[in-house]
Amino acid sequence: MPSTPAEKLSEQELVVSKADIVAAWSALERFVISVRKIGGKHALPTGAQQTIAQTDDLHRDIGIFVTDQMFGELNQLRVKLGSYLPDEEFENISDSLSYWEPSER
Repeated sequence: MPSTPAEKLSEQELVVSKADIVAAWSALERFVISVRKIGGKHALPTGAQQTIAQTDDLHRDIGIFVTDQMFGELNQLRVKLGSYLPDEEFENISDSLSYWEPSER
């Protein structure tokens, strides 16, 4: 990913646009709190088994919340924040993360 040079304060510090931080934090805040609310809506007492219909309802609500628009916004923020890092560092971090993989049924 091509990166734009960021002003370094030290090896561990960068000057980052406040607008970029606010945008990223706002998106993460909205995502995490909303997913927590969706989970709370579908929560069951400890030990209770979720029915297929309940699971379908949970998946439907997540699908309604995670729209193409939200995905696009999060992707733009990912690219913007990634641009503060040197390419090699960005790629190393990206390679070290765990990503969703389809389950084998």
